[in-house]
Amino acid sequence: CSSREALRALVDGRAHVAGVHLRDQKSGEYNQASIRRALGQRRSIVVNFARWELGLATAAGNPLAIRGFADLGRPGLKIVNREDGSGARSVLDHALDEAGIQRDRIAGYQFEAGGHLEVAAVIAAGLADVGVTIRLGADAYGLDFIPQQDERYDLVMLEHEADSTPIKAMLDALNSRRFAREISQLCAYDTAQMGQVVSI
Repeated sequence: CSSREALRALVDGRAHVAGVHLRDQKSGEYNQASIRRALGQRRSIVVNFARWELGLATAAGNPLAIRGFADLGRPGLKIVNREDGSGARSVLDHALDEAGIQRDRIAGYQFEAGGHLEVAAVIAAGLADVGVTIRLGADAYGLDFIPQQDERYDLVMLEHEADSTPIKAMLDALNSRRFAREISQLCAYDTAQMGQVVSI
């Protein structure tokens, strides 16, 4: 689910851990402002999972010669979007605002996919020309990928859950160099800081 929905699930007790990658556009900091807004006075522990490249995926060979977000304002170009509350949607909306592109003038802006792989699948099927996803999604479907920025993906848990058996097991796994290597090789993520506590 989206980062914001994951935080809601954590607050509602429907999840033990929330995966989050939401950049605060004012400070440039990842996740902290969104976590504070969602959790209020609840104390949390934030642990890094990985960093990944977020960018634009297009059909193989990039037939429309898309270079960046400014190209999304071209007439006739159709995008596939992510749901509101996702990190990818937040990045797209900020980039469109920066470029002065009105969202309601972009074909496909309301056409939403539920995850990075789903965005890539829609493009691979020819139902959209471009979408925001991670490199892994584009690679999985043989698409071209135009990197736009690095993202930090963190895991958030409530502090009072930290001593529970499942959370301890997860933290042990995150601090395993072998696990970090496997994730890095499998997904091409930067796992150099995996398991490090970002904030308490």
